Parts: sequence; structure tokens; C-alpha cells
Amino acid sequence: MATATKVLNVARSQLGYRESSGNRNKFGRWYGMDRVAWCDMFISWVGVQANARNIVGKAAYTPAHANWFKAQGRWGRTPRRGAIVFFDWPGDGVNRIQHVGIVESVRGDNRIVTIEGNTVSGTWGSQSHGGGVWRRVRSQSLVVGYGYPKYANERDV
Repeated sequence: MATATKVLNVARSQLGYRESSGNRNKFGRWYGMDRVAWCDMFISWVGVQANARNIVGKAAYTPAHANWFKAQGRWGRTPRRGAIVFFDWPGDGVNRIQHVGIVESVRGDNRIVTIEGNTVSGTWGSQSHGGGVWRRVRSQSLVVGYGYPKYANERDV
């Protein structure tokens, strides 16, 4: 089984990746759904590359991916290293989970450090359709919940 370290290392290896025009990207091509929102396809790709597909899940639609974790009893509100984090952006008219990332670390100031696909590197632009893989620092107030992959060594999280 995979570890959180292995999953995070695969995600880190993609930092700085940018999509081509028209929302074209290698994660969408790999998934078979290029030219669409790809944040969850990135997470799925990372899981497969880290030999952790069975514990990270494979989805393109963030609410379905969250439900997958819930069905396994691996869902909660506490941030953990290696957790899959699900976001909802307030005030945008989309009142559901709409973005996903991987928790790289938990800070003491109620914020988390994440690695996310299809986002921007700063506060400008679309947080859910930004076109790159970036490390982000996010407030936990944006978090709907966390999916907890069953890593080989849960102390690794």
C-alpha cells in the first residue's frame, strides 16, 4: 500500500505544470475527458501514479469523489497530511463541493498547505479553473471536508 509521503511526492513532481490553451492538459487526456475542469482528475492521476488508486479514488466530479470517501467511513473535518481536501468557494453561486486538493501540511494558524490542480498560483483568477498545479495556503473556512486515504502507515499522515 502507498504512503502519504509517496502520494505527496508524486503531487509535488507536478508543481508548476500548466495546461495548454482550451483547457488541454495531460490529466484530462489520461482520464479521457480533456478540455474540462481537471482538479479531481489530477488527484486521481496522482493516486494511480503513486500506486494508491484504491485508497485515493478515481473521479472527475468532486461531489462524487467526496461521497466515495463518505461511503467508506473515511470522511471528516480534521485536516491531516495526505488527506484529500474538498472546497466550496463562498459567494460564487455554486453551493456544493467544487474543488479538490491534497493536504501537504497543516499550519498552526487555521490554514492548510495544499497541492492542487487546475488552480492559480495566487489570489487572482479562478481558484477552480486556473490552469496549473500549484502549492496553495488555504483557510479551513473554505473546506467542506476531508477524505482520508487508508495509507499503509497511518502514522505517516
